[in-house]
Amino acid sequence: MRHFVLTMLAGAAVLVTGPAGAVAEDPSDQEESPYVVRLLLFQHQDYWDDPALASPPRGDKLELRADGIGSAEVPADQNPMAALWERLRRAGDYRPLAQGTLTAPAVPEEEAAPVILDESWPASIRPGFAALDGVADRPVRALLGGDPTNGNGTASWVADRLRGSLTFHKGRYAHLAVELAFTERRRWMPWGVDTRHYFLRQSRRLLPDRYYYFDHPRFGLIAHIEQLE
Repeated sequence: MRHFVLTMLAGAAVLVTGPAGAVAEDPSDQEESPYVVRLLLFQHQDYWDDPALASPPRGDKLELRADGIGSAEVPADQNPMAALWERLRRAGDYRPLAQGTLTAPAVPEEEAAPVILDESWPASIRPGFAALDGVADRPVRALLGGDPTNGNGTASWVADRLRGSLTFHKGRYAHLAVELAFTERRRWMPWGVDTRHYFLRQSRRLLPDRYYYFDHPRFGLIAHIEQLE
């Protein structure tokens, strides 16, 4: 699955996945203006996910700000993440979760403030108790911890959640530091829902017009930066 993402991004533009990225040019010495970091969050799908429930969640727009700088609106046909979102959605092995922008000033690392991210989406795990659909099975579902009136065992509180922070700073080059914790509902069990926690902590040196893939086996983040004129 990771190979598919790398191939897809390589076809879209120059891709950098290393810890610092390959730098081929020096940044200009012009007075720094704010940057727009475009973000796309996605989840890897696996055998415990139900394809019928794996469509992208609604309310997929992230509006993140640093130091009170307003978000930059860009038409969908000019958004470099729009095509990637669609390709991930159609791939089947991925579930795009959210896309949006982080508009941040070009400040040095010691002055950069983390921007908090806290988002959740309905889990796409296969329905629990799918084989217990009859009225006579309701006591069994209740005994196993499921909703006795709901044959598929799903509940509104069953959600995946992503929390953490994104920190942008600009020295000689732009950098984005990502610290995220992903809570995933994997499968229904007799005692409840099997829940796993995954952590992603990486930093990338960013250049304009390149895509950066923050890699994790269970979820991922793609970043692309532009400088405001």
